[in-house]
Amino acid sequence: MMALAEIGWIVVLIAAAAQLSPAAGLAIWFGITVSMLLSQRWYGTVSLRFMQAQFFWTIGLALGVTDAMPGLISGVAAGFGVFVAGLFAQMWIERRFKLRTSKSLTAEQSPDMPNLPKGGSAWGGDEPYRTPEGVPLRVLDHGEIAMGGPQVLTYLLDYCVLEGASPSARFSSDGRYFVSPMPSRGAWQLLAFDRAERRLYHCRDERFWELDHVSNTTLYGRCSPLTDDRAFQVDIATLLAGTQAIPLVQIRDLWVPEDALDGIDLEPRTLKSHGARLSTHLWLPESLAALDEPLEPLRRPRDELRIDGQASGLLLAHTDPELVWSSDGQAFVCRTAWARTAECTYWLWESGKALRQLAEPWQSLNREPHGGIAGVVALEHDVARFRLSLSTPELSRGDHGRLSGYPWSLPLTLGFGDDGRVITAEVGACELDILLPLDGPGGRDACALESQPLPDGRRVGWRWLRDSGDGTLGAYRCRIGEWALEGEWLIDHRVSDCGRYVALVAFADAPAVPSRLVIADVTTKELHWVAQPLPGVQLQGFIQQQLHVFHLLGRHDAPEITGPGQGDPGLLRRFDEALPPAELAHAFLQPRKASRLYYEQECLLRGDDGWTCRPRLRPIQSPPDSLTQGHFAYSAPAPADSAAAFGFDETTIFPADDERITVNIDGYLLTASGCGLANIGPAMIWSDDGRYLALTRYVSRHAEAGLAEDEWRLMLLDTQAKTLRRYKEGLGCLPRFERFSGRLDFAVGSETAPEQLQRFSLSLADMLQAPAETLHECHGRWLPQSELHRKHYWQRLSFDN
Repeated sequence: MMALAEIGWIVVLIAAAAQLSPAAGLAIWFGITVSMLLSQRWYGTVSLRFMQAQFFWTIGLALGVTDAMPGLISGVAAGFGVFVAGLFAQMWIERRFKLRTSKSLTAEQSPDMPNLPKGGSAWGGDEPYRTPEGVPLRVLDHGEIAMGGPQVLTYLLDYCVLEGASPSARFSSDGRYFVSPMPSRGAWQLLAFDRAERRLYHCRDERFWELDHVSNTTLYGRCSPLTDDRAFQVDIATLLAGTQAIPLVQIRDLWVPEDALDGIDLEPRTLKSHGARLSTHLWLPESLAALDEPLEPLRRPRDELRIDGQASGLLLAHTDPELVWSSDGQAFVCRTAWARTAECTYWLWESGKALRQLAEPWQSLNREPHGGIAGVVALEHDVARFRLSLSTPELSRGDHGRLSGYPWSLPLTLGFGDDGRVITAEVGACELDILLPLDGPGGRDACALESQPLPDGRRVGWRWLRDSGDGTLGAYRCRIGEWALEGEWLIDHRVSDCGRYVALVAFADAPAVPSRLVIADVTTKELHWVAQPLPGVQLQGFIQQQLHVFHLLGRHDAPEITGPGQGDPGLLRRFDEALPPAELAHAFLQPRKASRLYYEQECLLRGDDGWTCRPRLRPIQSPPDSLTQGHFAYSAPAPADSAAAFGFDETTIFPADDERITVNIDGYLLTASGCGLANIGPAMIWSDDGRYLALTRYVSRHAEAGLAEDEWRLMLLDTQAKTLRRYKEGLGCLPRFERFSGRLDFAVGSETAPEQLQRFSLSLADMLQAPAETLHECHGRWLPQSELHRKHYWQRLSFDN
């Protein structure tokens, strides 16, 4: 009964705080704080119930703020911020005013518990920095459980590494034991280190979060201050009696837990060799404790290479050292391992000759394709061949937006099925070979670059000519096998999956930006120039004779603040400042504060007129359903009207417990007759006479108070009267319209269970009884009141683009 009463009290506190307005809830929170301070002043202690009430009131207040915000994302963020701020405020108040709790004894709390001052906090600030003998106690690492949780430290004590400890650590009175809680997301433990016998214990006792005192025989501490801060004590001998000691292993002058050496091979290893005998030995400095980071050689181990038993002085990677032999076994090239104090270098060994360092290979510039570290893959007669993976550029919104990253693989849209679902294919990184001469200076001017072999064995090759005036882009001479291409080229390229075509970009220096794209037919040795200029073009993939690229159109200021139900402004807004002509656009690329470059993706297809861009809006004739993807133009039966739907966001819904579906929401609609709407879903249907367009909009359960589940709601657009009707009632899950001829027929239900579809019908006459919002005319666009603040975007938007 007592436990149920405790739970009920907690639930009532949280529910009460959540139901009040944020202002009222905050006022009561401050009222609890004032009550605690008055209790401390008058009675010298604060009731534990006050502290519990403030903590659980903070939780309820955070839930109330979450519910009060207009959208899920903003609500969760605001609620989490309130909880963290309230938690830290409570902790600060307790420490600032030195609040002491008064609490009744429980069956678990010893009645003879001494009245000890509180020890260090699990959140830091009072960790020990010296041993009882006055020797410095080093803290090697700081971490924390989740965001703002208890800290996790690694101590170096008596040359022993103690991992997973807490700031609330204490030495015993005689200095023999060092004891600390071990913070965890699950069950906490106690770390006990017997300094006299150099024995480490991890004790299964999760009661202690903070320690107050450790005598010669007894440990005193408390459980979580976030709950009841209850005090406990335990006999040290009893604690250690049932605990197995953690094995410690000596590495140079440190003692570390045995599991700290997992994955490290302490024994010498023999490498595969075609000539000289090669072996590697774990390299360690004479003293680890003397290092600023004593554990660095163990966390990033390196091996010393020995050739025919003789130390070479080269340190290689401990795992998978990079070393390549020549085909005749008379030479090899290896790469030294990276360290904080040394960069990677490449070394050549030849039979009968001394080791020598090779020159630096080719390095890319800022505006050239991004890649990782080049790895040596072959040693040929007079060159070392390196291979570099060029990552694929990606836009923030998939087919439009800012340049957001360079993943190693990227899904590209090939088309759409009859059901309106997108068909994609994954493209990987493009690989570039660097040929570094074994003799000579190396660098950009000395290295040849090659693509991977084409089906006939030929390669695309580049030779550096010069760098751009600002030093960010290189101009290269290019050839495909023996076919030399005239002009200057970038190294950005893509080879089609069939191997017949190679996409290349012509170089352009300031004040221009590269904008000319060509597809080379290696079979006929013809260059097919793309007629449309593509300023700032970057290549993504060349698959199934579709070349995917993106190019620069302009820049926009800091993004608009949007949330659920507000749509994606990207394809409506696009850019605020258009790109100048490509011949003068270089200065436009320079970074500006609070401004971002805007790109759009294009897919080039080969046709009778050469390689041209695929239209962004795909035409469809049948009514799209709730799962239709992409941008589309849906034609009306009559008169000559059409609806362009674009700029959708994606969200994941769960129609059933075992079902997870991604749907498009919050898109835009522009009709050929000039009507513009936002926050639409893809499901829509024209009436048979082409006057009315029935639409849907998605409403998340978190967007409105009182919604138990997500809803799709009906909208009716009258393109002749220029009115819009919105309906409050939900249509059901994943609606799909079937017919609109005097009555609107539609079905709802999961696509995975067609036998469970439910069909409904609404009379047009009944639908027209609902109040209508008159659209506002804005220079040829008809917009609802909610879109008038973005009328300048709608006015410049063309139905064709």
